[in-house]
Amino acid sequence: LQGKDLRGANLAMTNLEDSNLSHANLSGATLTGSRLNRSKLLGITLDNADLRWAEFERADISSASLQQANLSEAKLQRTQLAGSDLSGSNLVQADLRSANLKSTRLENANLSAADLSDANLFGANLNRTNLGNSNLQRANLAQTRIQQSNLAWANLSGANLASSNISDSNLAHVTMHQTLLKWANLSRCNLSDAKLSQSSLTAVSFVDSFLPRADPIYHHTLYWLD
Repeated sequence: LQGKDLRGANLAMTNLEDSNLSHANLSGATLTGSRLNRSKLLGITLDNADLRWAEFERADISSASLQQANLSEAKLQRTQLAGSDLSGSNLVQADLRSANLKSTRLENANLSAADLSDANLFGANLNRTNLGNSNLQRANLAQTRIQQSNLAWANLSGANLASSNISDSNLAHVTMHQTLLKWANLSRCNLSDAKLSQSSLTAVSFVDSFLPRADPIYHHTLYWLD
């Protein structure tokens, strides 16, 4: 199936484990509930594809296009997605534990209640993304762009957000216990009721941010960049 034109194909509930679909075009295809574990999907096109409940564990989907794809409740544990374009995609409640999302494009994506614990998102673009109620514990978010995004009630405990730009975002009720935020930009953010205990806040910018009842904002010395 490598390089095949399968636009609009109905492959729902299909077993495609260990297959090679690299550079195939499955735009608009239906793969709901299909199993693609350990498959090679390098450079594949899955724009507007229906991938709900599909399984991609340990698959290689690097440098692929999944714009506007529906990946809600998909299983993507330890999946390689480096350099892929998932802008506008639906990843609600997707399982992305330990996935490699380095330098991915996720603008305008919906990742609410997704599990991204231990995932690598270094240098990813998450602008205008919905990450509400998501699990980002121990995730690598260094040098990411998460501007104008929703992270309300997200768990970022143990995550690395060094040098990330999270400005103009909603972080109400966020949990960031022992989170690395060195040199991060949190200007104009809503941090009401945020939990920041034992986090590294060296040289963090909170300029014009809303900080009522944020812990430990009133108990620790912060470094402000004006």
